[in-house]
Amino acid sequence: MAETSSALPIRPPVLAHPPRRRLEELDGLRGILALFVVVYHLREPLGVISGPLTRALPIVGEGWFAVDVFFVMSGFVMAYVYGSTFARKVTWAEYRAFFVARIARLYPVHLAAMLVLAIVFVPRLYGTPEVMDEAGRFSWQSGLASLLMLHSPWIDHRSWNFPSWSISAEWHAYVLFPFLVGPVLRRKAMWLTILVALCVGGVFALYWADLPPDRYPTNGLVVLARVLPLFLAGMALYPLHQTFGERFAHPALALMLAGLVLALLNVPDLAPVVVFLIPLLTLAVLNAPVLQGPLSSAPARFLGSISYSLYMTHALVMLLGYPLVWYGARLFWSEAAAHASAPFQWGVLASSILTSIVLGTLVWRFIEVPARSRVARLLAPGGPAREARSARA
Repeated sequence: MAETSSALPIRPPVLAHPPRRRLEELDGLRGILALFVVVYHLREPLGVISGPLTRALPIVGEGWFAVDVFFVMSGFVMAYVYGSTFARKVTWAEYRAFFVARIARLYPVHLAAMLVLAIVFVPRLYGTPEVMDEAGRFSWQSGLASLLMLHSPWIDHRSWNFPSWSISAEWHAYVLFPFLVGPVLRRKAMWLTILVALCVGGVFALYWADLPPDRYPTNGLVVLARVLPLFLAGMALYPLHQTFGERFAHPALALMLAGLVLALLNVPDLAPVVVFLIPLLTLAVLNAPVLQGPLSSAPARFLGSISYSLYMTHALVMLLGYPLVWYGARLFWSEAAAHASAPFQWGVLASSILTSIVLGTLVWRFIEVPARSRVARLLAPGGPAREARSARA
């Protein structure tokens, strides 16, 4: 996911920079978009309602948009938080601390989701191509790539917890970020504007080419042509926001941008054009009170808090929960009738969305938050020794 977390990254002491205002409006937007991705994925296997729902609201089938916004927001937030740290030079201590913060932020939930899938699916599918073939979704090769968060660019098929492709792709942007942010922040507004336009223009060209197997790629090296330009555009957006972001505070402009995005996403043939509007929409969200108010509301901030865990675990509801639903229908009703019943499938979709929110909340509360600080302490210089001393105390 793109940076799909609500909280700004944990910063070990070695990273010295001034305190930053929490961008609650981006938290809220991230939470709403994470829920959008949940609906996008959970409705797909429900054939009776998926088609009519997508025809009535084509935007439901444009889940790629949410992830592209995540990539731009991640680049912006990284520049916002770490720009002063890497503005002049990159030292090993700061580079290491940056990655400690990233690992602590992303890896515990990623690993927990993989462990659940390994426990449930590997024994059940052992001996099948899904596990035994190198290209199998649950093969050890796919598992190793997923554990190292390399699976999106370096494997050409879905593997293990499929939403994690965006975290894997973004991981490659993190490798480059400390070396790029200084030169980006030193550029003048005109050159930054050109850079943003070139980045989103390149991604638009990729989408418009509609390369097989997927117009909006999630696997293979081509995915880097999607994530890296969007992340870079987000980085360039940070100094542009400081320079003329207030120009996007006008309510009419902000609402026009939001409305245009929604309108284009409801016309699938024109949907790729929306990528040009993502930087503008981000500036509007950061500056326009008419958007900041709803996005900073308590429900939106709650979704923002759990957004990363929600995004990373909702596939478990589909992969583990849907088979149980059909099994229950076979026992107590009729599986064929369940597959043909629109009211039943609407109930499945609604309950699955609710279950995903509950699961995301529990994972956020009991895995993401406590593991983040624990992993940051363990991986920081002298961490294991300090942890051992703390345990003996």
